[in-house]
Amino acid sequence: MASSKKDRKRMGSASRDAGNASTGIRPIATEPSRVGKRGSLVIPAALRRRYGIEEGSIVVAEAHEAGILIRPAMVLPIDPLPPER
Repeated sequence: MASSKKDRKRMGSASRDAGNASTGIRPIATEPSRVGKRGSLVIPAALRRRYGIEEGSIVVAEAHEAGILIRPAMVLPIDPLPPER
């Protein structure tokens, strides 16, 4: 479903105001996005590039007082167990 310019503008102003009152934290960048039927969320391209999020990247969703924080997950490789002696 396509959104109108008016919808995007309204979403942008609402998202700029959200979360700032309770935490005092100002976001670096705010981009509006829609949630799909199954809860999928499209992260805007500018933010994906900025944080190195690519197709297949793992992200973490965290609950905070001001809302939901979605950030890139830190994935560390696991070395296989050394062979038994």
